Amino acid sequence: MNFLKDILLQLFFLFVPLLLYYSLVHKRFRKPSEFRRQLAVFFYCTISALLCSAFPIVVASDTTFYLSGIPVIMSILYGGYLAGILTVIALFIYPLIFPSPINYLHAYFLIPFLSVLPLLVQAKWRVYSNSFKYLLISTIAGIGAVLHGITFVILDKEWMSIVSTDIVFIGSTLLLFFIVEYFCGLEQLQNRYKKMKKLYHINTIADEVSKEFQQPLTMVKGFIQLLGAEHNRANKEYVPIILTELNRAEKIIDSYIKLAKTETFSSRPLSSKELLDLVASDIQIYANSHNIDFQINSERNLRLNGNLNLLAESFSTIIRFCIHSNEGVTKRLQLNHYLQHTEVIFELVMKDGNAEKDPIKTLLQLQDLRPNEADTNLYSAYTILLAHGGDLQYRNQWIRKSIILTLPAQVKKSDLVTRNVIRTN
Repeated sequence: MNFLKDILLQLFFLFVPLLLYYSLVHKRFRKPSEFRRQLAVFFYCTISALLCSAFPIVVASDTTFYLSGIPVIMSILYGGYLAGILTVIALFIYPLIFPSPINYLHAYFLIPFLSVLPLLVQAKWRVYSNSFKYLLISTIAGIGAVLHGITFVILDKEWMSIVSTDIVFIGSTLLLFFIVEYFCGLEQLQNRYKKMKKLYHINTIADEVSKEFQQPLTMVKGFIQLLGAEHNRANKEYVPIILTELNRAEKIIDSYIKLAKTETFSSRPLSSKELLDLVASDIQIYANSHNIDFQINSERNLRLNGNLNLLAESFSTIIRFCIHSNEGVTKRLQLNHYLQHTEVIFELVMKDGNAEKDPIKTLLQLQDLRPNEADTNLYSAYTILLAHGGDLQYRNQWIRKSIILTLPAQVKKSDLVTRNVIRTN
């Protein structure tokens, strides 16, 4: 019974500082600087670790066990190098104040070795997937359990004590990791909510912005064209340049309106086969003229929702850009088409040859596309894709390079839970 009470007390020491840190740091109106945030992590993790060391778990009559290694792991992974190193230093000082064999082994043997793997993965911890994070934290917890077992073997403790403490350490580590990830998920949801509010505001003012820009642009273009009707050297030199810049600005504004107000274009349920047939009829001649074998693999016919002509134009523009960028290098393009979760995936695979540059990376740098008149159509194509709720990703593998175009699949309104996709024959 005392063993269970000690475990609950240690868990209390682990969770309460975490809740205080979250409430004081993440719920403030102004976010603290990175330095102050790491100091806050160090402060709360050190308090947690010292409390765990001061009130250990009594396994047997003379066997004590600490969970103070867990705050060290969390301070490194979620706080940073500064927070983690300061927490380790604080635990180094603890045995000097309260000397005992178990404290020395814990501070100068277990903590340094337990900190190695978290220090190695800390730089990329935030970008790892959840499954990989679970694998890493399970590995770290296993290493901690082994180190605790070695510590008990050195102190000549019972094997039952070793097994029970290892189970407690692994379970507590995974539990605290789950709670920390939950709080991190809440923070991400809050950030997404703020972005959605901004997008909603953009959506509400899109019509007004369109009128404020397009009407003056139309008037200016009209006056410039009238000015160009006068035959003199200055007009011939500058009027085409002015008209080109105005046309570019108008296309950018149109792209913004398409993205902000998706209802500006008519949409209807359509089949993926219908879309691919339209793309094939547009691209096939262009691909043949560039000596490229263009194939479409569409065994399944899936339902989409959108504007057929705009989507076909967007797909065709992106494919043409890939053909033009890889001219003389790529010999074959294959457009695969399949369903993944609730999205229809269009995978454009570029085979045979290695291009000097990755053409589609240009699409991922929208700021660089805007001032380039030659890439205005490409920017518009990407905007149309976004306006339909789609996205674009670039995948570079050893053997092949591919472009992933995604669009939301049309689902049954009466079956939103299972998200079954309506297929057409």
